[in-house]
Amino acid sequence: MSLEALPLEMIVFVITAAVAAVAALLVVLHRNPVVNAVALIVNLACLAVFFLLLRAPFLAAVQVIVEEAGGTFTDAAGASRIDSGTAVTSNGLLHDELLAALAAS
Repeated sequence: MSLEALPLEMIVFVITAAVAAVAALLVVLHRNPVVNAVALIVNLACLAVFFLLLRAPFLAAVQVIVEEAGGTFTDAAGASRIDSGTAVTSNGLLHDELLAALAAS
């Protein structure tokens, strides 16, 4: 299979997945906190690219803004996914309580 036969979305996905994997390793393994912070930003940007590839530009923007501000973005079950039909954003400290309150109602 040649590179010309692959669709552009597949190429973007593979490159973004590789960058996200390296950035995730840097977040966990590097000793310099500045490198950790930059790698985390790169990782969140890769997640936004995945949302864009899934044709969810609004969720891509919301995810970046919320998580860069220290919040949490999940579906109503607490999973980090966009295909469930629900989205919950909150400050990171109260997110589990918010999910429990939503489940109870």
